[in-house]
Amino acid sequence: TVPELLRRVPDVHVLIVGDGPERQGLERLVAVGGLTASVHFAGYRTDVADVLRAADVFVLPTLFDAQPTAIMEAMAAGLPVVSTRITGIPDLIDDGVHGTLVPADDRAALANALIALLEDPVWARSLGRAGRERARHEFSMTQQIGKLAKLYESLVAARERRP
Repeated sequence: TVPELLRRVPDVHVLIVGDGPERQGLERLVAVGGLTASVHFAGYRTDVADVLRAADVFVLPTLFDAQPTAIMEAMAAGLPVVSTRITGIPDLIDDGVHGTLVPADDRAALANALIALLEDPVWARSLGRAGRERARHEFSMTQQIGKLAKLYESLVAARERRP
């Protein structure tokens, strides 16, 4: 939870990027909880690379996202990732290697994972470096185009084999 995070890492600032139907409710919770000095809402942004460069950790507590591009962007930026262990995300993040995976909808586990990374910046940087290497080798545009080309080639070959 944010209060526990602030108790353990008092100078932390949480930046929530994006917009949607939950924003007003979240803003109200932050205001009621007296957290406006530490929790900031950036809204929709087109300068994602700049935002990622300013961050120490990337957190995506999603409940459903088969292959979130945001995680690949965070990895490419060298950020350790904290996310939920849901469909697709374990294919991107090896827990303890590129970031930390927590059960979906478990706020305490999410907060503890974030606190662990913020309290151990050496470990956080090593996860970020491993993530950047994985992104460079597996998620680059060149890699994605190569994978797509192989898929098309296999589909064409399969069609040619049919009577």
